[in-house]
Amino acid sequence: MIPTWLLVVLAIPVVLVALFKLWERHTLKQFKKVNGKAKFDTMPSKGFVSSLMGVLSQEDAFFWDREVDGSLKYGKGERVYHTFLGPKSLVIVLHPEDVQKILMRTAEYSRVKPPTSSTFHRMVSQSLGQVPASEWRKHRNILAPAFANLDNYVPTFDETIQHMLNLWDAKIDSTGEAKIEAGDQMQRMTLDVLGKTIFGQDLGSVDGRSDQIRDDYEVVFPLIFSPKDMLFPFLKTKEQLAASDRFEEGIRNIIETRIANKTKSERFSMLDSMIESVDNETNTGFTGEQLHHNVIGFFLAGHETTASVLGFTLYELAANKELQEKCREEVDRVVGKEKEVQPDHIEQLEYIPLVIKEMQRMYQATGLVPLVASSDTELGGYRIPKGTLLSASINYIHRDKQIWKDPDVFRPERFLEEESTGRHAFAYIPFSAGPHTCLGNKFSLLEQKIFYVKLLQQFTLDVEKGYKLQPWEKSSVTPGFKLVIKRRN
Repeated sequence: MIPTWLLVVLAIPVVLVALFKLWERHTLKQFKKVNGKAKFDTMPSKGFVSSLMGVLSQEDAFFWDREVDGSLKYGKGERVYHTFLGPKSLVIVLHPEDVQKILMRTAEYSRVKPPTSSTFHRMVSQSLGQVPASEWRKHRNILAPAFANLDNYVPTFDETIQHMLNLWDAKIDSTGEAKIEAGDQMQRMTLDVLGKTIFGQDLGSVDGRSDQIRDDYEVVFPLIFSPKDMLFPFLKTKEQLAASDRFEEGIRNIIETRIANKTKSERFSMLDSMIESVDNETNTGFTGEQLHHNVIGFFLAGHETTASVLGFTLYELAANKELQEKCREEVDRVVGKEKEVQPDHIEQLEYIPLVIKEMQRMYQATGLVPLVASSDTELGGYRIPKGTLLSASINYIHRDKQIWKDPDVFRPERFLEEESTGRHAFAYIPFSAGPHTCLGNKFSLLEQKIFYVKLLQQFTLDVEKGYKLQPWEKSSVTPGFKLVIKRRN
């Protein structure tokens, strides 16, 4: 006879599984079709266990390939599908019309407030992208002057990019070639650009110099956008906690020193603009904490996203000789052999901007836009209860076969005016849209254009023999291949 205690032990997991299944089913019943007739005519869903494993492995939230595949698998042809972020419901939005709704109606769909113990909350909770609607306009007004005249940044872009290219040139050996770690170099260059344009400080990343802020940032960055850290912030290591403290202290010291000494950078910097600017409606500026969080916010927003698209574009240019030559012909025609790129050169470019658009469609670094439903609502024909987390799947929309012909084919011409006519305005939103539009979008585009001009002026590009593009998983994806360069004749 089986002992009673053993029966109890065996029964416990069975009961727990049954209770869990009841909870899961009860949760999904809240997401019924608006005109559904069947008892369980509910939104298609990715199960709790699969969702949790995706969060813990950090596979699903930011990796574009899995995000697109997941949307195809779980969306099942619908405009929305349900998944879990820990115990919370998360609805992934897959159609431009519904994306427009959640991004434009800020009273109905607001920014997600992350846990106060998360790295994200600690670093950027008082920045432009996270403040409540009542404070948003003030932040926007104070920050706008930093981006009012982007020509101020052109000399810094040009100088920083050329310095890196000089280092590349010095690596060319007797074979007439040099092999460059493309992803790593794009990460380093964009960091140096941001250090100079935000702080007026050279972080020395391209040179390989040790800089405490940069070193700590590389530890902190993966935490900030990590769903795992949002759900389980207590799992941070001692190294991560120490790096977070040093990173924040380093940024705060730069700001406080600049304010105390009443000094400015040699060139125009965002920090100088943020310190001086006031909101013309309230005649007030940023508090110390708001200044601190906005500086970090721009540092985060401007780094990995730009480095990612630069890296993928390098691959496409190197692997596609016809594309490379077409871009080079435009550079030669517009800029010629002039050493310094001028703002009027950038304005004359026509084809390279199309290439950038296509890259941001195919390899979008920031794939999800997290929001929360402020009241009961409807999306994609389904009921959405108040408090539900929502996210537009930008990567899926950018590769939706119902919107884009041959979406996996790299073809910049799809952004010509004659092909763009009739396309939904929210079918292409690499920098989000509406009030959520990234304030630094033109800053990033200008940096990219100057980089491609200077690169193609000086080098021909190839991919190391035998390499096939394999993006690895990070908060954003960055290609890890060796770029083969040769000096132009």
